Amino acid sequence: MWRGIPHGLLLWVVLLFLSPCAANVPQNSETVWLRGVKLMGAGEVLEGIRLLDSLRMAGFADSLFLSDYASSVFHTFVPQKMDSCVAFLQNASTRPVCDSAYPDRISWKVTKAVRSLYPCFQYGATFVYRKPYRLVFLGLVAQDATGALLHFQTLQPPSPAQRILSAEFEDREDAAECNVYVDLDDTQSPLTDYVARRINGEYDSISSANDLPRYHALSLRCYRRSCYAGKQGDFAAYIVFDRPLSDLVKGSGPKSHPLRKSVQKIGFTVAVRSGVEIQVFAEEKLQSMLRAF
Repeated sequence: MWRGIPHGLLLWVVLLFLSPCAANVPQNSETVWLRGVKLMGAGEVLEGIRLLDSLRMAGFADSLFLSDYASSVFHTFVPQKMDSCVAFLQNASTRPVCDSAYPDRISWKVTKAVRSLYPCFQYGATFVYRKPYRLVFLGLVAQDATGALLHFQTLQPPSPAQRILSAEFEDREDAAECNVYVDLDDTQSPLTDYVARRINGEYDSISSANDLPRYHALSLRCYRRSCYAGKQGDFAAYIVFDRPLSDLVKGSGPKSHPLRKSVQKIGFTVAVRSGVEIQVFAEEKLQSMLRAF
C-alpha cells in the first residue's frame, strides 16, 4: 500500500507516528535532521540540540539544515511576541511594522568549545542610523570666491569651523550591532563573573541599569573614549540573565508525557554596540529586543 509514496515522506511518517521504532530507521543525514527537530518540538529540547549539533559536527553542512537548526533553537528559547520586534529573525526584505529601523545585515553562528556538552548560539543584526547634527555653527571666514578655480593656490586654508562643518556633512551614518547569545553550558558562574570575562579591560567606564528585574538580570552600560579626531566614543549595553529550561519550553510536549522539572538553566546575553552619537537609537533597539523576553 506504500507504492508510489516518496521515500522521504515515508521516513517522515515513520518518525512522526512510530517514534519508539526510530532506532530502526536508516540513520542518514536527513532522517537525523527530522528526528532532532521533532524532539525539540516535543519538549526534549536538549536531546534535540545534542542530536542536531552532532550532525553539524560530523560535517553535514547543508545550508538549509544549518539555518533551520539555528532558527529552531531561537524560536524555542525566545518565542516571538506580538508587542516586540525580534529583528534578527526577520527577513531583510520584510519590514516589521513594530519597529522604525530595519536590519542592514543579519547573521547567526553556532560554536562549541572542545569540552562543552552543548553549543553556544549567536544571533545578530546590524542597523544603520543617520546621525543627529550636533554642530554649533560659529560662522565662516569671509572669502572672495571670484576666480577660485583659477587661483586656488592663493586661497586661505579653511577655518576650524569650516573643517568641522565639512566633516559633519561627510560623516552622516553609524551602525548599531545587536546580538543575542544563547549559552547552554556556562550557567554555573555568577552573572558578574560571566560577563567580566568577556568585557574586562574593554571600556573606560561602566554603569548599571534596571532592565528585566523579574529575571534578576545584570544590566550594564559601557563607554569607551575614542582616539580618533571627530569621533565621540563607543557605547555598549549588556544584559545577562538565566532562565530555567522548564519555564522556557513550558507547555510543549504531549500531555501524557509532561516536561520534567529541569534544573538546567539557559544563559542569555543581549548586547548592543554603537557609537555614542547614536546611543539613543541603540538604546531604543535594545528595549525593543528585550520585550521578547
